[in-house]
Amino acid sequence: MISNYVKLFDILLCRNVCPIVIRFLLCMYTSQLIHVRWGTQLSEQYEVRNGVKQGGVLSPVLFIIYMDELLCKLRNTKAGCHIGHTFCGALGYADDIVLLSPSVTGMKQLLDVCSKFASEYDVLFNSAKSHLLVFGDAPYAPKHIEFMGGHISIVKNEKHLGNPIGIDSDMLRIENAITELYSKTNMIMANCPYVHFDIKYGLFKTFCMPLYGCTLWNHTGCNIKRFHVAWRKCVRRILGVPNTTHCNLLPYICGDNDVNSQLLSRFIKMLKTTVRSGNIVSNICVKLAINGSRSNVSNNISLITEMYGVSRDNMLYMTGRGLQSPRDNQLSDTASVIRDILNGEIDLLTNNKNVHMLHVLCTN
Repeated sequence: MISNYVKLFDILLCRNVCPIVIRFLLCMYTSQLIHVRWGTQLSEQYEVRNGVKQGGVLSPVLFIIYMDELLCKLRNTKAGCHIGHTFCGALGYADDIVLLSPSVTGMKQLLDVCSKFASEYDVLFNSAKSHLLVFGDAPYAPKHIEFMGGHISIVKNEKHLGNPIGIDSDMLRIENAITELYSKTNMIMANCPYVHFDIKYGLFKTFCMPLYGCTLWNHTGCNIKRFHVAWRKCVRRILGVPNTTHCNLLPYICGDNDVNSQLLSRFIKMLKTTVRSGNIVSNICVKLAINGSRSNVSNNISLITEMYGVSRDNMLYMTGRGLQSPRDNQLSDTASVIRDILNGEIDLLTNNKNVHMLHVLCTN
């Protein structure tokens, strides 16, 4: 929250913002009067002396400008992590800030800057909601670090922007995705039991497959196989085919790519977007991954180059179609017959032979 309007407008002046615009903002923010409604009751009006307007178009920009002062001060310490000569010790997204340091001493320097900034700019950092993650072997790591009158404790895992980071974070990300996939599939089946299977699959794609953060999954580990299995189980339920239906048939019945191709296609799209990004740190990290590193991104790039026989550089020119497996005409014909049966041209509930036929087509 922006608590000191004087500091905000000083920052805007230092950034050569038009004085007329600053006067307009000054008038707008220093003469705010609001009411509070509770049921049918309306309070008396009172002044608002801190914060930015909720829902205002300028509010995110003003907040970013305010917090950018902290990021600049952190960069100027020369402490924290660097990639070459590029500072990577402080990463900010809205009001979430991550500090990265190769040593405890460097981390304490960065936290001291945050403490001074909080005092000077009337910002409150909550040490109780802050956590310390230690990567690698650190036998002499402290149990906690003092900060803002409290202490920051060491934890094994922590969520940042909805993504688990820390020990076994790969497993946690996929476990959370599997749980959410099953839950949303059950909701679709409970609320739309008699809807056509094509429509149900469309709902499945929309509500069950956003998979926030899946572009950072490790596709070379054993955990990803568990998600593939969960996806196939859910799709079988959505389509209404036997639980033993062959995996290779499912994409043809759905008229869609298999789950592995869908996930890798998203991964490549993320890489392309990051390469085009104006963020220096993101560009450096992608280049390191393409050249070869021990990260999940680099491992996934190696997997794609091996599976599809492309170089690491040319992989960025691949499209979703390039990830599709060669079409199998026999599987396509079998899936077409299965779709005809599922479309209800024959009443399966009263014709056991056709139920048997569906089972044979799906499992043999």
